[in-house]
Amino acid sequence: MYRLDEKRKELLHFIEEASDQEASVKPEETRWSILEVLEHLYLMEQMIIYQINQTLKQEDKQKAIEKPIHRATNREYKVEAPESVRPNSEFQILHDAAEGLKKTCEATLLHIHNKDEETLKKRVFPHPSFGDMDLKQWIEFIGWHELRHLDQLKEVKASLQSGNNVLLKHKPPEPLRLRGLGHLLFFKICRFHFFSIFSSIAKSPACPCGYKHHY
Repeated sequence: MYRLDEKRKELLHFIEEASDQEASVKPEETRWSILEVLEHLYLMEQMIIYQINQTLKQEDKQKAIEKPIHRATNREYKVEAPESVRPNSEFQILHDAAEGLKKTCEATLLHIHNKDEETLKKRVFPHPSFGDMDLKQWIEFIGWHELRHLDQLKEVKASLQSGNNVLLKHKPPEPLRLRGLGHLLFFKICRFHFFSIFSSIAKSPACPCGYKHHY
């Protein structure tokens, strides 16, 4: 119904065709590497599913008009990515990124498999560009968000292979890396920060994706 599998397969196919050497290289200092883009997608899906679960627990029922979320693929518009979904060197090789994305997709499908469409349409939370979106559209947004970044991944790979730029190996930062239950605690702590940023971004022109990605 949401075509998440279909869009994820396109992403995984790209990963299969890339090499670990090029995946860890930034085309420019201010642009994300392939691994960093993949980590952003991984964090983003976890954050969305966490918020969907929290929203489903609420008794308050609302409806939102359908939003043109397919416009999220338009990369001409960029806004700042909240720190909670910025890459932090979680993945060191493409295999780790692929496995992480497979697990988040499985978790997403597990959480929504027994949720009927009407239930999802009666719960909403805000997107920085589109405003209030129901949970059904939030699930669909995961796929559109991935397609947006799939285009970015292809551009990064093409830039690296062109040989017209200085290749910069990205260096893992020092901060503590959280895994497993630590990730869940991290998302709970970041929830207020994440949606505070969402609210501030919504007041100014923003891309349909909602996040500025470091190109």
